[in-house]
Amino acid sequence: ENDIIEEGTTIYITTSNGPLKMIDYKETEIDKIRTFANTYKIAINEIMEYSNDVSKGNIIRASHKKGDNVNSTDTIEVVISLGKSIIVPNFTGMSMDKAKELCNEKSLSCTTIYKTSSQTKNTVISQNKKANSEVIEGTNVILYISNQKATNNQTTNNNTTTNTQNNNTPSNNNNNVPEEPKCDTSKTTVLNIQPGETGENTKKMIINMNKNVKFAWNMVTSCPNGATTPGTVCNGDVLEGKTVDYCSTITVTIVK
Repeated sequence: ENDIIEEGTTIYITTSNGPLKMIDYKETEIDKIRTFANTYKIAINEIMEYSNDVSKGNIIRASHKKGDNVNSTDTIEVVISLGKSIIVPNFTGMSMDKAKELCNEKSLSCTTIYKTSSQTKNTVISQNKKANSEVIEGTNVILYISNQKATNNQTTNNNTTTNTQNNNTPSNNNNNVPEEPKCDTSKTTVLNIQPGETGENTKKMIINMNKNVKFAWNMVTSCPNGATTPGTVCNGDVLEGKTVDYCSTITVTIVK
């Protein structure tokens, strides 16, 4: 108002659309909410929960309903289904055939690995998922099966003691400088790699399911095979079920 302008100057007028309103969405349209939040720079917090009623990847509930006012300082909280909750049975002591049947009944994917043991052949001696733990449908459970080939690692004669240091020979103490402690590579675990709905969600799930493993994260927009779904683990097929030691750093490539 009252500005002096030249004839023919274009005047730009900004009009209000009113308050920002939450869009309409279906339970299958989490991507629609993500796009809305990204467009208007609204924070979004995705929480994963088990659900026996809502399919994996679908919306269980959200903090904002259609038509609700959305302020720039708001955070849209969306609870997404992990799918049906499965309680892992205690397979230890079962025959391999019975364990496989139970795996199918529980909608789990079981892998069997033979292991040297003195227990009855084709008996489950251990499993990589704890009994009574909660997992999603289709989770891979590794069952270690006895091949009944007992080993005896104590073949050394206990009455014979080997002394590598003769009392007449001075020890080389390197000026009493202690040796640098070495990582114990004998401690191993089997990797559990499960994808989430976003890159960060996948990362948190993998950390929680592999407590003693060190990871390096490679967040990408697409996998070498062209997969672009957020949360996809590009090298998941290679890592899932792999036995690793606590000293190694495992690189995981995830679509962010």
